[in-house]
Amino acid sequence: MCEDGAVPANCATAVAEVTVNNPIVAEDDSYTTTAGSTVSNVLDNDTLNGNPVNLDDVILSGGVFTQTGITLNTNGTVTVEAGTPAGVYTATYTICEDVRDDENCDDAVITIVVEAQPLDCSYWISNCLICACYENYPATFTLHAGTNGGLYCPADNTGEWSYVEGSYVGLDGVTPHPTFANANNYVTEVEIPYPGRYVFRYTFPDGNYVEAAHTLVDSPKPSIEGPSTVSVCGENEFTVTDGRDLQHLPLEYEWTVTGGTIIGSTTSETVVVKWDNELTPGVVSVTARYQDEAIDCETTVGHEVTKKNPTFAGQVKYWNQEETYMPSPYQTCDYCTCPPDYFFGRIILTI
Repeated sequence: MCEDGAVPANCATAVAEVTVNNPIVAEDDSYTTTAGSTVSNVLDNDTLNGNPVNLDDVILSGGVFTQTGITLNTNGTVTVEAGTPAGVYTATYTICEDVRDDENCDDAVITIVVEAQPLDCSYWISNCLICACYENYPATFTLHAGTNGGLYCPADNTGEWSYVEGSYVGLDGVTPHPTFANANNYVTEVEIPYPGRYVFRYTFPDGNYVEAAHTLVDSPKPSIEGPSTVSVCGENEFTVTDGRDLQHLPLEYEWTVTGGTIIGSTTSETVVVKWDNELTPGVVSVTARYQDEAIDCETTVGHEVTKKNPTFAGQVKYWNQEETYMPSPYQTCDYCTCPPDYFFGRIILTI
């Protein structure tokens, strides 16, 4: 560099150093996971000079989470240790071009969403029942939640019971509100207003939870309508009625009889019984049942009848054999025997 027009010449020499940085970009990352897992690499979406970052070309630093148990590893992955509470956690990390040290760097934020997860823990109702029949509602039973010491089970077993809203399947047009006697203890009684299927949840202090479905069935309450006095060899109709106040599920029926025979179906709501010719008492019985793969609720009731022979009132002339002069024979099957007997006169059949 010389002064213009200077005599003698007035010049000087200098050296200029120019540094050209490769563009480096660290992009924010967000992951949703559960405790006890490792998420993908935070460097996957970062670039150096427009190309995907290679660990050999950058220095990774920072990424310290305030929540213990969440760690940014030197290879760019993030480990979430078992037992980490559910929640949203963030940390800022930095990548710098290796040859420029801290002169060519960029920062990004890592967001880790740790979701609560069902635990490998015991969950049961008293007497180990998850399905039961109850005659009256509201019904009360015991819920018991516990841990089996598995990998994901917390040491603290003090949590909170809740009913999973919208899980009810049962009576139409009702919205149940189960009541917990001790909602913050792993053992509690719960009052159920209606029969049906409910899902209950026990949430541990760390945000993890267990759930289980419980089905309560209203016990069948059948009753039989029909005569109490019948004629030997006669036929009578009997009908079962459903006496449940809350008719949650349809019932199946099975009829039996002593002292007679059921004519036709034995599983309908109404049956016809043909009585034998014995004067011993007869009994019509019906079993009402609700049954599926998990539960069997049934109730059997009986209806005793008194059997009598037919009697005839009035002045009667009796023949055992047909006679040509006998007018208007009256056919009967007394004692269930045939051929016909014949009667002449004014006949009134009474029981």
